[in-house]
Amino acid sequence: MLAGSLCLLALALTVAPVQAARLDLQSGPGQAGPVHWQSIGMLFEPVDKRWQVRVEGLMLQPAGRSLGNLMVDCADGSLAHGMLDCRNGHWQWQAEDGGDPVRGQLVIEARDDGLQLAPVAGLSIEIRWPQEQSPSSLTATFSEMSLSALPDVLRRSLGLSVLEGRVDGEFGWLAGGVHADLVLSDTGFDRSDGWLAAAGLDMQLSAQLEPDGEATEFAVRLQQTAGELLAGSLYLPQPGGVVSMELVGAVFRDGMVALERIQFRDPAGLALDAAAQIRPTPEPSLSKVVVERLDVQLEQAWPRWAEGLVASHGLDNLAVSGRAAASGIWQDGQLRRLALDLDDVSVVDPDERFALTMADLRWHQSTDGGSATLAWDALELLGLPFGPAELIAERPGDRWRLSQALRVPLLDGAVVIDAVDAMRDAGGAPVLTVDARVEPLNLTALTRLLGFPEFGGTLSGQFPGVVLQAGVIAFTGGIEIRAFSGLIALRELVIERPFGTLPALAAQVDATRLDLAQVTAAFDIGHMEGELSGWMHDLRLLDWRPVAMDARFFTHDDAPQRRISQRAVENLSSLGGSVGGALVSNTILPMFETFPYERAGLACRLSNNICHLDGVAPHESGGFYIVEGRGLPRLNIIGHRRLVDWPRLIAQLADMVAGS
Repeated sequence: MLAGSLCLLALALTVAPVQAARLDLQSGPGQAGPVHWQSIGMLFEPVDKRWQVRVEGLMLQPAGRSLGNLMVDCADGSLAHGMLDCRNGHWQWQAEDGGDPVRGQLVIEARDDGLQLAPVAGLSIEIRWPQEQSPSSLTATFSEMSLSALPDVLRRSLGLSVLEGRVDGEFGWLAGGVHADLVLSDTGFDRSDGWLAAAGLDMQLSAQLEPDGEATEFAVRLQQTAGELLAGSLYLPQPGGVVSMELVGAVFRDGMVALERIQFRDPAGLALDAAAQIRPTPEPSLSKVVVERLDVQLEQAWPRWAEGLVASHGLDNLAVSGRAAASGIWQDGQLRRLALDLDDVSVVDPDERFALTMADLRWHQSTDGGSATLAWDALELLGLPFGPAELIAERPGDRWRLSQALRVPLLDGAVVIDAVDAMRDAGGAPVLTVDARVEPLNLTALTRLLGFPEFGGTLSGQFPGVVLQAGVIAFTGGIEIRAFSGLIALRELVIERPFGTLPALAAQVDATRLDLAQVTAAFDIGHMEGELSGWMHDLRLLDWRPVAMDARFFTHDDAPQRRISQRAVENLSSLGGSVGGALVSNTILPMFETFPYERAGLACRLSNNICHLDGVAPHESGGFYIVEGRGLPRLNIIGHRRLVDWPRLIAQLADMVAGS
């Protein structure tokens, strides 16, 4: 022990001859509470009243953090009360990383039972030695000590680029036990990577550590009254009252940590009572968590605790209300028990991507099985208004399944989920497989609701396996849209981040024998008669806008009626850079309202915001047929512009539909 080494030095000085000019002592490894060292060297020159102490290999246990080497050099000192004092000295701390050493002035006042030193402004440290049966002790008193005055090497050892604020209070060590009562005022810190930061923190910290046989018992209490905190995506603004946390437990000799009581209270509608165990090997990890009570008032707690986390996934400014309560046990990587209740929960996205109104959930799960019931009054997804529904599920073994089909009304039809299979992949990530179908929906009401050009028909679909994994929804099966007296089919549909940042969609789309008269009437781009087929293969949308596809649409030459109006001629001509529209206006062709055609079609291969245009056949001029005429009056629309700026083409199409 440090006290024993200093007492040995005092004894040696007592029995040494007065004329001795120098005394040099060395000791091996030792410790004082949690501080360990490899060696201590002491030098005393009584004639010159100079002494020096060198401590090498300082280590903080059980954290295993290296503290480097410490040297204290006193130019004006003496032996008082059997101890060393110093009226004029300095100290030097050399970190293990080999950076520049840290230095400071030092005054030590020797007493009959110990000594007192002041190494930093605002910090006074008192050390007492054993007397009779009294144990040794160390007490550090802080009086508005500035954290910014601490050595840079200490700040860097904590991984911080900024450390500021003031400390008041007391820290003490007594017979292996530690107590602390500290007040941190206007505290701020920041890590160089920006992951952890704080500003204006006002906190009170109380801690006790007491060794008791095979374990060291501890109790830590922390109260925050002001300040902001950032940890990764979690941003905690100024609290509306006193935020308190209490940890009570023990650290055992094998490194196991038992948190017997975890209590957290936030006046912003959050209360937690829990316990936990931390396994020390091969690296510290949670082995057990018991949540006795978690109570969350969502309207108050969501903006403070969840807003920053979900905003990083593109879901910001959600309006959330209701109450959540939970309890459970997690042990050795397995959920042993869970009870989760949601009451009157509503979630509204300001960007109108989704909304959930008045939802109630009862979820109970254990190692033997589980049950869940979820009911809501209304649900809106991407502008589609779903009606009230109730989901009832059970878990007889290791997987969840629906007790009955979930039918969610939508307009005059419904989305029906027949089966759900929840599992985990080889990496432990959750995977959800759903068997679903769409009962026929009236397209007139649906297109009107979505703000699309109105047209009739029905939409239906069969999805024998929809897989939800890692934010991706992959559809097995497809959607059938029976419209325009034909069929539009969507296959290989995959949606990524549907409610997050930059949602993406990939699909294969095929259209079969659509009535062109109905299509052109719905989109108001002029009038055409005939039948249209085609595809959009390898279609990819980013933020719901096309960025890639291989599209081709063409008419059937066996259709009985194939005619095209003047307006349709003008619109198709403008797309391909043709002069067909000018021919109509500058010749006798305006006398005719419609023109017969043999075949028509247009293709676009979209890549890098450029549409590579083509038609139904090449033309001898090097262009391509968009419309190949027949009979009298015969009119051909020849395209000459092969490369078209995609945003410009979209603007042209919008103008065509708008009739401008």
